[in-house]
Parts: sequence; structure tokens; C-alpha cells
Amino acid sequence: MSVTYPKGFRAAGVTAGFKPSGRPDLALLVADDGATAAGVFTTNAFAAAPVRLCRERLVDGRARAVVVNSGQANAGTGPDGEDDAYVTSAALARALDAPAEEILPCSTGVIGARIPAQKMTAAFPELVEALSPAGGNAFAEAILTTDTVTKMAFAEGDGFRVGGCAKGVGMIRPDLATMLTFVTTDAPVASAHLRKLTASVLEPTFESLTVDACSSTNDTVLLLASGAAAGEPIRPDSKR
Repeated sequence: MSVTYPKGFRAAGVTAGFKPSGRPDLALLVADDGATAAGVFTTNAFAAAPVRLCRERLVDGRARAVVVNSGQANAGTGPDGEDDAYVTSAALARALDAPAEEILPCSTGVIGARIPAQKMTAAFPELVEALSPAGGNAFAEAILTTDTVTKMAFAEGDGFRVGGCAKGVGMIRPDLATMLTFVTTDAPVASAHLRKLTASVLEPTFESLTVDACSSTNDTVLLLASGAAAGEPIRPDSKR
């Protein structure tokens, strides 16, 4: 169940036609009542359009949904790529009846290729219809590019749950793998504390290993807390 193991999340993955293989390539993760959110991103000077948009939108520490396309990285695409990220996330916001600034887009795939925006927005009704608390596996499958298997994990703590999934391991070639990681919890965590947790736990964890000393244009780690579990807010120094 991965990212949907915690309460308050639904997910889906569908085939929108971005990959020649016909495999699933469009994924959606939704926090039904919204979530606090924080992220860690690539240090590459040429960060992709969705990375820049995510950074901008996470300033307020809130998110309603994460949408991921696999097949095209939307990196090195200039102003057109930025427009594509804005247009597609705005269309999804309308489909979810959510604020556009709470939609976090992520892309992975071939660098230099724009995302097929019209094809993506046309797939949104099916994607939203497919949302389910059991959709974590479909989400994890749809974000893959060169990966051979899905990467998922989940755990339960003292009254709350944590789930996650990831794709990619490093830059095998300049036009291939990107690391995307999504972690969810139903613990009630204020956005300021979530940023501290991200900086103290996720950032050193994901920066502890390098495959070839290259940072992708799209590397992204996102942490979302729905607050759907009962209990007190979890502090960064919590022992739980």
C-alpha cells in the first residue's frame, strides 16, 4: 500500500500514453483534507521546471496533491516547460476542486523532452476516478522509468503510520534515471516541524550515498503529513 498506508491519502496510476512501452506513466497522490508538506530537491543548477514550481509552492508548507508523469523529464525545456508545469497542475487543481498552489508536479524521464500537456490533462478524469486508499501500488508502478521493480515501504508507530515509495537510483546516463521519493504519514505535524524533520532526517539520509557523483535535474523527495491520526503533534526531537 506504500504511500496510502497512512490515513487520509488516496492514490492512482494510469496509462496516459507517454511511454512507447504502454506501461503506466501518470500517477496521482491526494491528501483528501490537505496535508502539511516539505521537500528536498536536487542541487543541480539546471533544475527542471517541476522542481522549481514545487520549491515555490512549498513555501507555505501545504499540499493537496502530488502528480507525477514518467517518460519526459520536462527539464531543459525553457519557458515552454514552465508553462506546461503550470498549465497541467492548474488543470488538475480544477479536476480536484483544490487550490492550484497546493498541487505539486513531478516529472521523470528523458531530459529535453516536453511533457505532452494535452495528453496529460485528457487523462485526468480517469486518473481522479481511479483514486483509492488501495492505490499505492499503482502509484509506485506509474512513476517508474528504467527501474525493474517498484520500491515501497510502510511502518506503524505509536498511533500513527508512515508509508513511502521511490524510483530511480542515480544518473546512469544523462537522459535517464531520476530519483523521486514520496513519504507520507498520518501524524499531525505542523509545517515548520515537518521542514525540520525533512532537513534533519530525510536530507542526510538521501545524501549519504552517490552512484556516480551526479545530481539529476529532477531529484525530489517530498514528505506529506495528513494529520488524520489521533494524537499530539510529533516534534522533530520526538523519541517515538
